[in-house]
Amino acid sequence: MIFTGFLFAYTFLCKEFIKSKALINESMHEQRHVRYLLE
Repeated sequence: MIFTGFLFAYTFLCKEFIKSKALINESMHEQRHVRYLLE
């Protein structure tokens, strides 16, 4: 029972981590795009 809870929490954290990483990559890409337009 404890193991299942741990597994669930782990997968949830992984999903959140991937999501936040994707968001960071997206914002970085946007900044690069804006900088490119300004030049």
